Amino acid sequence: MRVFLAHGALGVWDEVIFLGITAVFALIMAYSWLRSRRLMDEEDEEAVPGNGDHYGLDEE
Repeated sequence: MRVFLAHGALGVWDEVIFLGITAVFALIMAYSWLRSRRLMDEEDEEAVPGNGDHYGLDEE
């Protein structure tokens, strides 16, 4: 039985599969990073002084 995803068994398609997996991984990581940035921005907007959870610093 031949293993199709072994190194070189598919010829040029090995690189195509590898680059496809790399692209999908990069897209997932970019989506995750953008989503986490958006969540941090929403938390910053909610952290206004005196809303009960967070208090602002007193300026003298």
